[in-house]
Amino acid sequence: MNINNVKTKLFIVFLIMILLLVISFGIIFFLLERYSRNVIYQQMENSARYYVDFTDNQMENILQQRDNFFTDRNLVFLGEEGSLLDHDRMAAILTEQEKLLLIKGSNKIIKDVIVYITGSDIIIKSDALRTMTDTDRQRINQLNKRLDVLTVEDGVLTLAMAEHYYSENILPRFYLEIIFDEEQIISNLNDFSIEGGSSFWDYPLIGWFLENPVQEGMGRKILKVCDETEGISRINVDGKYFLVNVTESKYFGKLIQYCNEDVILQNLRSYRWQMICFLLLAVVCAMVFASYTDRLINRPLRELQGAFQKLEDSDLSIRITNKTNDEFEYIYDGFNHMVEKLSQTIDEVYVQKNLAAQAQFKQLQAQINPHFLYNSFFLLNGRIHRHDYEGAELLTNYLGTYFRYITRNASDIATLSEELEHAEAYARIQESRFSARMELDWEKLPEEWENILIPRLTVQPILENAFKYALENKEEDGLLHVYYLKEAGMRYILVEDNGDISDEAINEMNRKFSSEYQGEITGIINVDRRLKSYYKCDTGLSVQRGELGGVLVKILIPERNNQM
Repeated sequence: MNINNVKTKLFIVFLIMILLLVISFGIIFFLLERYSRNVIYQQMENSARYYVDFTDNQMENILQQRDNFFTDRNLVFLGEEGSLLDHDRMAAILTEQEKLLLIKGSNKIIKDVIVYITGSDIIIKSDALRTMTDTDRQRINQLNKRLDVLTVEDGVLTLAMAEHYYSENILPRFYLEIIFDEEQIISNLNDFSIEGGSSFWDYPLIGWFLENPVQEGMGRKILKVCDETEGISRINVDGKYFLVNVTESKYFGKLIQYCNEDVILQNLRSYRWQMICFLLLAVVCAMVFASYTDRLINRPLRELQGAFQKLEDSDLSIRITNKTNDEFEYIYDGFNHMVEKLSQTIDEVYVQKNLAAQAQFKQLQAQINPHFLYNSFFLLNGRIHRHDYEGAELLTNYLGTYFRYITRNASDIATLSEELEHAEAYARIQESRFSARMELDWEKLPEEWENILIPRLTVQPILENAFKYALENKEEDGLLHVYYLKEAGMRYILVEDNGDISDEAINEMNRKFSSEYQGEITGIINVDRRLKSYYKCDTGLSVQRGELGGVLVKILIPERNNQM
């Protein structure tokens, strides 16, 4: 076995084992935590259901005792008028007090029981007896409006009942009012609450809310987040997570349990530290292994990456060597061989591209000269025949400017002032041809733009395209507008006409400007490619519909451009 073989030094199995152990611990911890939550959920549901059922059963027992209580003959006897000092009536009163004590004693959540006897105007409590007052009669009227339903009065939960008659016109003779013991209810809540939590009653329909004052309003905070849908949920209150169980009661609204998740899971989460220690140990091992693999693999790769970066920066002289006898030696040799071949190919392509560009430029000049020369002399001949010597002189000046510029082969680059002087001469000659049908609006070039460099014969092909396809067919009111714009770090020469052109034709022109286009290279496409090549940017020309209704061609000149 070759000890310099990279594959033998990559302990992949070691890394996979660490990952499998980490994943296994994570899954086990997740399952244990979910199981613990489910156990707590079940415990909360069972205890809450037991307590709610027990409380509802107590309420049902109270309601079931109502008919037996109101049909008792002693109570009927007391409902008739007579002296309270009568021996039989006192015995009946004592009997009823015993029954009230029995009702109160049989149900721990009852604080007191009061009987109102309207026939004899007396009120019986489990430990007292008195005659009714006007205030008591007003209270009876209030009780008569809320019979058989729980009511909160001055923060106290009460239940009013009365004997039933078959006619609504006859008022009951007896009223029974039960006052519930909220302290005992709170005590019962504490008895079945699990560790780390508490419980409270919420009955918004009657405005009853009861929780242990020790909880300092925690129930209200729970209610703001909990939607009170029956069942288990997990909520966040003040940055802490709580498990909440909502249980419906037939009579007392909703019982809401809650417990702090951190408290019930604290024993389980203590295992997290053991897992974290294991992970830290694994990380240390991984760092040692990473340091070794860095020296073995990453450093040669970084050296290779740096060589590619220099190659990207056009440094074809870069060469790399390997000091160890491993696989990277073959990679480095391949890279060096590739750079040598690339350098040769670039030299060949550059020469061919330069020759092709010059050939295209000469061909463009050859395409322009004969046809334009013929039309120009025909126009000059017409002016001389009409004895328009001043117009003929102006035309010859434009022709001189035009042909002096186009026949100068010293350089393929010119200043913007020279290029636009030539282009304007061409446009003025064409304006002379179409003077009856069009008008030329040529704005003055900004002074700070004059020395900007631009490929020669950039503007004229665009003007020629406008005359040929947009203005030549217009019978009247043709307009060609040349102006300039500077925005967002770019300069634009804008050529706009008011010719007739479809949106499809504009889109087709823009499509031909893309690098994927492989069709016929016309003059305007040649201009676009020369601009992109010279300025080294993605945009040379762009075409859109202008405000005049025709074509607006934008010639892009980057603001950071070489000047003479």
